[in-house]
Amino acid sequence: MSLREHFELHCPACRARLELGPTLMLNKLQQLGMFRRDSEPTPELLLELFRKKIGSFSCDSCGGSGLQIRAANDEWGQVRDCARCGKRIPSERMELFPNADLCAGCQTSADRGGGAEAEYCPRCGSIMMARPVYGRGITRYSLSCSNCRK
Repeated sequence: MSLREHFELHCPACRARLELGPTLMLNKLQQLGMFRRDSEPTPELLLELFRKKIGSFSCDSCGGSGLQIRAANDEWGQVRDCARCGKRIPSERMELFPNADLCAGCQTSADRGGGAEAEYCPRCGSIMMARPVYGRGITRYSLSCSNCRK
């Protein structure tokens, strides 16, 4: 990756995106006191310092941390974010499954039936668990609360 291309700053919490160029990267690093206003760093140094200090920045939309940076052209057909958790889907998965919109972890959870929203106990409010009920050769599942046994 060279600094001639633009980068994208991505917030996994609110999924906000901001396109960055070298000037905006330099401005953000200057706000942290990394460079003087009159200094002109090399593109490699600027990109490396920005990647190291990305944890110091917060999202402009939600104020959350954990921002991620990537090349802006990565998203065109090669790289995509998971529709459920917002993490980046690896390019190897995209090569095998070009239409995948879930990462491997979320896809496994969805295949096991974890895609549905959780149901909560009406008595105590904790998450109810599906438990097998055996009878007449047929296994059925029933929701029960692990806290109040209801």
